[in-house]
Amino acid sequence: MSTSNDLRKYLSYMPPLILIVIATLSYVADFWIDYWRGITFLGEEVFYVALLPIIYHGVSRALGIELIIIFSSSIWLASTLKNIFKRPRPPKQLWLTKSSGYG
Repeated sequence: MSTSNDLRKYLSYMPPLILIVIATLSYVADFWIDYWRGITFLGEEVFYVALLPIIYHGVSRALGIELIIIFSSSIWLASTLKNIFKRPRPPKQLWLTKSSGYG
């Protein structure tokens, strides 16, 4: 008889515990989604157009020129590799940000 009561008592704690776990997981997932959206933004042209003039005029012309060369080369290499391999993007239902071109 006591085993049955212990089980009922244990199970009575489960729904609030499950809600706490679900809330925690959704918060953590939202954090990581926002984090990776920010990382994705670092690869967009808008970021380069905003950052490079600030570095060139405000920090160091030599550093600005080096970064322009590095970023231009990486954009060229990424575009070339995407056009060579032409990997498809995941299904649109899975997209978290808008994007065009190959995957």
